[in-house]
Amino acid sequence: MKLVITREKLYATLILLPYIEGNFIQNIFDVYINNNAAIKAIVFFLIVAIYFFSVIVFSKTVLAKNSLENRYYNVMLFSFTIISFLFVLLLASDLIVSFCVWLWLCVPILFACSAVAFCRLLNLNITNIFLYMVRYFTVYIIIALFYYVLFRGLFVDTTVRFAPRGGGAVIFGYTMALIFALTLHVKDSFKKFEYYLILTVLTIGVFGTLSRGAVWMVLFCWFANFVLGNLNRKKVVFFTSLMVVLFLFANIDFEAIFSSTSFIGVDRLLNLNSFRRVETVLNILEFVKSLPLFERLFGLGLGNFFPYMYWWINIHDVLTNEFSYNGFMFLVQPHNSFLYLILETGFLGFIIILSVIVVSIQKLYVNRENCFIFQMLFFGVFIVSNLLDSVFFVQPGTSSSFWLLALLVVERHFQVTGREISCG
Repeated sequence: MKLVITREKLYATLILLPYIEGNFIQNIFDVYINNNAAIKAIVFFLIVAIYFFSVIVFSKTVLAKNSLENRYYNVMLFSFTIISFLFVLLLASDLIVSFCVWLWLCVPILFACSAVAFCRLLNLNITNIFLYMVRYFTVYIIIALFYYVLFRGLFVDTTVRFAPRGGGAVIFGYTMALIFALTLHVKDSFKKFEYYLILTVLTIGVFGTLSRGAVWMVLFCWFANFVLGNLNRKKVVFFTSLMVVLFLFANIDFEAIFSSTSFIGVDRLLNLNSFRRVETVLNILEFVKSLPLFERLFGLGLGNFFPYMYWWINIHDVLTNEFSYNGFMFLVQPHNSFLYLILETGFLGFIIILSVIVVSIQKLYVNRENCFIFQMLFFGVFIVSNLLDSVFFVQPGTSSSFWLLALLVVERHFQVTGREISCG
């Protein structure tokens, strides 16, 4: 069988970019500044990718005197990066820390915009890109699962969570949930066996992370897959059997079998007694009410409020993941990208980012097609993930994947339908 390498196959490898940060790479490229700020290795790789894409796009359009169509959301994201950088200079209490936070937040956005412009320039088939992205990511999960099960005791040792490179267990779980929703979006392009194999692997991986938010999102996606698709007896039997197997497996008493180990089962999924995130949300809302109008509009400045980089470098312990400010108790990062935006970039930054999502959904709705409901499911997972954690701020590699997939979903829609997005 002849192996054919296409541009789409090569482009699809971008989905694995966040997972190249091994210890060797980190030792070379991670930069720590005064023990208070850091530039992660993945940021440097994203900058190289931005330069590569931008040079090609610039040479093929501007230098060739061809006009490159700009999508509305690309313009808004570029505006956000420029505005936020200006306020790094104006509001920074520590210029180095603020600049590093800006890199973590905005380089993924610039990467996604440049990568989509490159995709549009070469007229790449985005449906094929998604197919290979899902396949590559699934293979990565299978390899990582084998390693974690065989050598780390995943699903047996309660101290082990599925957390390969590219973010901790929780954010990796959210990424799998997003890929799950993406798979539903292009489900008709997969063969049935491959489609359900991919969904099963993603489900097992999500359960391995022990992330309640990710598991519930995936279970909801399973539900949507059957309720919103064409139900038949085979699907019902498969889904029911899978849920029974997962439930039984999750409740096996491994401690009785192996004496020295145990397994955290579905009891964690039903544990809704932790209110630290809720308390942080309520405290942030009260705190924002007390801010002067200027700080509500423009924020406190990147890195000026949450000492996340200091915590990440020096502590990195969930047990000490809280701090007190003006009598309010907060998590060191609010586990909510949108609240993080309001606090450090103000309502101006929040509105720009929100408008990208709102405009994308509105454009998809106006020109909706049969897969519209699964497009909305994808954006639902995108939004909920950032309501449950600060993906945009704390994991630049994962953030780059989130932004790239979101922009490509909209880009694919207009590639498939042959319609253009108006900027009005």
